[in-house]
Amino acid sequence: MRARVALIVLLLPLLSWTPDFNRSDWLVRLMSQRCSSIRIVPRDMGMSVLCDGPRVEAFRGSTTSGLPFAVRATRAWSALSQRRESFAAIVTVYVGGDFVVIEAEQCPTCNVQRGPAWVFRPQNVRPSTMRAIQVQAGLGPSPLRLTMDAWRTR
Repeated sequence: MRARVALIVLLLPLLSWTPDFNRSDWLVRLMSQRCSSIRIVPRDMGMSVLCDGPRVEAFRGSTTSGLPFAVRATRAWSALSQRRESFAAIVTVYVGGDFVVIEAEQCPTCNVQRGPAWVFRPQNVRPSTMRAIQVQAGLGPSPLRLTMDAWRTR
């Protein structure tokens, strides 16, 4: 039994995929991996992947991680957060290619991590996951935005 565990531990790096943050396309590559193969190392614990079986639905990081740049997205619109506990929080939506980036700045004047951010392709996100992202970001549960066109306009 110990030999099997040792073999699995030795083979794990060959079976997994870890983002190379030095590459400009790291996020696009991450979004095309199988969920079970993605390995986020301990220093990157502020990041997570939302999955629907083997498919990546969304990536969650922070507003200071340059996610719009990583998918070549440009600002589409901004709005005040609908979350009552988030005083003066701002939600900004970026669109690039088939990607949407949402940054939910909880402290726009802070010089540290200011809040969560999500990257996704709307066509790959289940309605329940999209609703959860919208609520967590401070956009409210409706209208449910499941297409690129829905994200382009406020």
